[in-house]
Amino acid sequence: MATNLSWPFHYLNSIKMTCHYTLIISCPDRVGIIANVTGFIAEHGGFIVEASYHTEQEANQFFMRQEIRADSLPFDIEQFTKKFEPIATEFEMNWQITSSSRKKRLVILVSRQDHCLNDLLHRWRCGELQVEIPCVISNHEDLRSFVEWHGIPFTYVDMTGKDTETLLSG
Repeated sequence: MATNLSWPFHYLNSIKMTCHYTLIISCPDRVGIIANVTGFIAEHGGFIVEASYHTEQEANQFFMRQEIRADSLPFDIEQFTKKFEPIATEFEMNWQITSSSRKKRLVILVSRQDHCLNDLLHRWRCGELQVEIPCVISNHEDLRSFVEWHGIPFTYVDMTGKDTETLLSG
């Protein structure tokens, strides 16, 4: 029997290509949060593709993150927000829901080493990293030409002058 070792990668890529909503929640911890949130999603036919949650016991704070396939729900993100509000109010939630179809904005902070910047910009250029990069900020000029070659504005912040203390305290 032959084993197809590439199947998990095709499956993971198809999940990333599907539009999904990311629901992020924090609230005081109590019984029923998970049941109510996942029950709401299931009640509307929502397909959860990733879930994580934990409690910070000392602060009695609950944290949850759910990724839901957008095409599994019978409504859009605005309708989700309206329909979910009663649960959010009941549990005193701080929450947000975002769509993977909307690119996130990412500002990159870099120093002299270029290996992480190289990786991020490579992933961005080949479409693997679906973000907008409005600028790269650095405390060194070393990578300016590399960043500008990618068509991204480069901002240098001088950390050696007398204004450094003001900058850091401000």
